[in-house]
Amino acid sequence: MMSATLFEDKAFAPRVHATPIVRWVGGKRWLVPIISDIVYEYLQRTGGRYIEPFLGGGAVAADLGLPGMILSDLCEPLMNAFQQVQKDPAAVLWALASNYVKRGTDDQTYYKVRAEKPQSALQRAAWFFYLNATAFNGIWRENASGVFNVPYGRRKGKTGPAFLNEKRLRPFVEATQDAELLTSDFRPVIERADSGDFLFVDSPYFGVYSNYLKEGFGPSDHVDLARALQAAVARGAAFVATNNDLPDVRRLYGWANMTRTGEFRRVNRDAAGRGKVACLLITSTPDLLHHAVR
Repeated sequence: MMSATLFEDKAFAPRVHATPIVRWVGGKRWLVPIISDIVYEYLQRTGGRYIEPFLGGGAVAADLGLPGMILSDLCEPLMNAFQQVQKDPAAVLWALASNYVKRGTDDQTYYKVRAEKPQSALQRAAWFFYLNATAFNGIWRENASGVFNVPYGRRKGKTGPAFLNEKRLRPFVEATQDAELLTSDFRPVIERADSGDFLFVDSPYFGVYSNYLKEGFGPSDHVDLARALQAAVARGAAFVATNNDLPDVRRLYGWANMTRTGEFRRVNRDAAGRGKVACLLITSTPDLLHHAVR
């Protein structure tokens, strides 16, 4: 008779350990050693799905690479880029190199490219990857009309931008080849979470810059998010969420479990504002953070 352990090992895919292919403000590479272990062990027990409604750079999803992941973000250029990579990675690399990189990476070329409006999904993906590599700190920010308006990222010394290549892309493609990639608001995505599923929720933080998209993300969105997660827990899903350690956030999640930790932030006008700042890891149950270092 086949043992349960052997069956689980064969049925549950190993982690891919890929890394992000974009620079993204607020990325969670620093949390991967903690969150990935938690998610993997949980889903190994339940057989549920990994769901991430604020994907951003996708550090945790890339590290996991599990079948059937539901990955979403409201940033359409980002999700289109991921969708095109999933569909035809070689075509994306060709379009990036032939239509953008070969034109140069100086500031004048950057602003010309930034002003363009490529029409095909493939060209928009290549355009996005070019801007992500050459913009200031890889920031994605849109004005009220939905137009990308981040300035050129000047670099000291001779180091140029690190453009996407096959070596960096291949592991990410493997990690997301079976994922459902959606451009969506968080609400309908979280509604899909059911018994046994796991949500990792890295929303824009309360009380800080949140207008990277024209829609913004304000206090009412945080209220809706907390309610949506509470409903998901009632359906049997588990979650880990991140946010600022503020009284408003603690009130919103008084029904959940909160652990204070430090997050490393690299993007700040003032150098004194870069470094570790207090934030919260919010979980559906207290036992989820048994790997966390407090």
